[in-house]
Amino acid sequence: MVKKILTFAFGIILVVSFIGVSFGFYNMGKKSVENSQGVLGKRLNEYSDEYSQYSVGTLVLGEEVLSLINEDMEVTVKVKTGADSTGKAYTAASSAEDIAKAKNRNGNEYINPYKNFKCTGVDRNSNGVINVLEFTQQ
Repeated sequence: MVKKILTFAFGIILVVSFIGVSFGFYNMGKKSVENSQGVLGKRLNEYSDEYSQYSVGTLVLGEEVLSLINEDMEVTVKVKTGADSTGKAYTAASSAEDIAKAKNRNGNEYINPYKNFKCTGVDRNSNGVINVLEFTQQ
């Protein structure tokens, strides 16, 4: 009889120990997954925005600025050139004529593809998505 009671008690201790260890592993795994999801979400937000490479102070060639200005643009691009210090804003609503002026060597709005332009402003909307980039010719 004593042997049965001891065997039963030992069995209960083993089951309780197994359950405790299982919960411990579950909690460790849960925390690891939550941390991974947080880091992954942060990385996805950084890389999902194709304009995140531009930050204030970044130097790019005018060629790159010109590549941002097209009929399919998703951001407003404000550009100040050497001849036009007030600048010009290009949006998706900009006409083909406005875009052509940026490539016309004889105009004040000409963006020289071989000159350096410094990113002087990055604005984001309420969702944190970049919607305005500002460049100034150096």
